[in-house]
Amino acid sequence: IEVLIREEDIEGERDVLPKLEILLLVNLPNFKTICSTHTLAWSSLELLRIHNCPKLKTLPLDSDNAVNLKSIKGQQEWWDELEWTNNDEVYQRLQPIFAASNEYFS
Repeated sequence: IEVLIREEDIEGERDVLPKLEILLLVNLPNFKTICSTHTLAWSSLELLRIHNCPKLKTLPLDSDNAVNLKSIKGQQEWWDELEWTNNDEVYQRLQPIFAASNEYFS
């Protein structure tokens, strides 16, 4: 799997997974993107865990969506290699809730 949600699959719907509280992505060496658009609302997402997904370089998060996100855990090297597409505001919002972890169930 390379993409979880493709833009053409959502047909303009913003709140695709309105009850999703935890997203755990583990051991997906070819996984490249959670969603091909940054316009989705992650209204219930609270916890995001990423482990061993080295090709995942961006997060579909901005300063307006995922307002309930409380925690992101992942390997430090993965976090350091994320591409923020010159969006320092998003990085500043997410950096305080990131915790480096080599264990994906912690």
